[in-house]
Amino acid sequence: MKRNLILLLVLLVLGFFAFQALSTKRINSADGSDRAFTVDDIDAVYKVFVAYKNKDDITLTRNGNHWLLDDKHKVKEGAINGVLAVLEHARVKFIPSKNATKNIIKGIAKNGIKVEAFDKNNNKLTSFYIGGNTHDAYGTYFLMEHAAQPYVLELPFEESILREKFARKYLEWRDYTIFKEDDSKIVELSVEYPKDQTNSFRIIKDGDYRVESVNKNAPATGAKTNQKLVDTYLKDYRFLMAEYIENEHPRKDSISQLLPFCHISLKFEDGGYKDLKLYPVLEVMKYNSDPQEYESLKELPRFFGLASWGDFYLIQQPLIEKLLMRKSYFLEE
Repeated sequence: MKRNLILLLVLLVLGFFAFQALSTKRINSADGSDRAFTVDDIDAVYKVFVAYKNKDDITLTRNGNHWLLDDKHKVKEGAINGVLAVLEHARVKFIPSKNATKNIIKGIAKNGIKVEAFDKNNNKLTSFYIGGNTHDAYGTYFLMEHAAQPYVLELPFEESILREKFARKYLEWRDYTIFKEDDSKIVELSVEYPKDQTNSFRIIKDGDYRVESVNKNAPATGAKTNQKLVDTYLKDYRFLMAEYIENEHPRKDSISQLLPFCHISLKFEDGGYKDLKLYPVLEVMKYNSDPQEYESLKELPRFFGLASWGDFYLIQQPLIEKLLMRKSYFLEE
């Protein structure tokens, strides 16, 4: 009896390992071309093409230490990191059943996202389609180009929906940085409050910094400029990020015609120029929002910001208020 029990346990163990071997063989069968979703060297990826069924395709291109969207706009770091993570680390979680495969392929044909990655010489490194997600949302259907077998993929180090890393709206791909300046290159800066000229100011770099009124006809105060305060202030232009790009906001054009709360202008030693006009969201939305929405806007004050390069930003007040100083702040008594 005892001998038979031991023999049964041995057979069960052998059966388990045989099953594992067969499963592994199933995933690693043939030449593996139908599951070559990732690339061997992520640093070799220089271009990623993403094609959609119901909106314009996009191209992400490496440009030095950052990436460009359609060769125009800088790509948000988090967005490109998500794409590269999939291309480098995505792995097969399981193979869908034969009964499910037909519907998965139909779904990919209807709403699939095509992804192609290329190297510096435009050689294609991988090409595949991304379908929907599994019912538990912990896996995403992938299908290699020219293949018949879909797979469910995941990232080993995070629980995330892989499709969402590619299914972004156009503006969600873009970097939200407004200012990222070398303050040593700024030769003139003005902050004008159209309804408060007294507190408006201009900083001019002429050897030392000089702070004066925006209105050139205003009488000189004779006060001395505090060089350290100006130097510290200009460093705040090294980085300013928006909460979102609101280029599709329905009231963008009408808001842009209003008198701004503040108008910031920068001039650089190479002749470059940047301009940002600020409009308080609470003021411009006061008569165009339902009461509940308007109350919610009070929780975190924001500005709309119209930039000279055409973008319309949503900016949180706590992030930009460090730039909204008064002229008297820089002057010594």
